Amino acid sequence: MRVVFNDKLEKGTFRIRCTYCGYLYYGPAEGDRTTAARKAAELFGDSSICPQCGGEVVIEINPTEEDNKYNASHPYPDFILP
Repeated sequence: MRVVFNDKLEKGTFRIRCTYCGYLYYGPAEGDRTTAARKAAELFGDSSICPQCGGEVVIEINPTEEDNKYNASHPYPDFILP
């Protein structure tokens, strides 16, 4: 299922809806991409076809902003191979 970023949603939320008819299958609910993907798989399995109209069902998400794990003050670790 395709993931679409939607900045009109509240930060940290997602919803699952049809792009053609606009039918809202789930949400808006709090969660990240993993939570959204699990819910979509639970509802649709491998399919992304809307049972109402035959259009495409997508996950719309507005993720929270996270800092990079590594930066200038916290650089990548040096791995020493034996």
